[in-house]
Amino acid sequence: MIRRPVRALRVAGVAALVAWIASATLRSEAARSQPSPDAGVAAEVEALRDSANRRAMAGRFLAGLAFLRRIERLTPHTSADFEGAYATALGNAAVEARVERGLAIPVTRSSVERVSLLRDAFARVAAGEQKAERPNQARDLRVVRAGQLAFWGFVREGYQDFRSAHGVSPLDQKTSGQAGWLELRFLEPTSDDSRHALKEPGSRR
Repeated sequence: MIRRPVRALRVAGVAALVAWIASATLRSEAARSQPSPDAGVAAEVEALRDSANRRAMAGRFLAGLAFLRRIERLTPHTSADFEGAYATALGNAAVEARVERGLAIPVTRSSVERVSLLRDAFARVAAGEQKAERPNQARDLRVVRAGQLAFWGFVREGYQDFRSAHGVSPLDQKTSGQAGWLELRFLEPTSDDSRHALKEPGSRR
């Protein structure tokens, strides 16, 4: 029962980290206004970034958090993209599981630790919203939070975040479909009709 959502979240985590790597935190607009980092520090950050990405692609989000923490210590001014990738990794770490004898077992030690990771993820989203320089950055941060809320069963709150994100910058078709599916969940909780999967948020009203 746990494996399917874990795989779905793994894709989100890899996509977020790859997007962050492509944006190159040290080359973000915020970083450009700061003195160039020492070449040795920049090389170390690149190596840490690669290590975090490899672990995300392997689904080892909890292990990857250590590399993100080290990057943050080395980078005085991180970007909204970094905060979004960090939030995604935290959320994925909260539900990361390993399979033992056919059972999916959380890699975290307790529900207290999982809730703490989720709270940290929401804090990262909030920090990223403060750093966002473009509408699409603010949108993507809210989409991260929306997905995490929905996964944990807060369907209405997740949908509200999707709508809020759409108000900042239009959602792409895939994300809009996710929002439409959530809308169907609380409007028609017993329905399993996939025909609404690509509805725009609020289009059923």
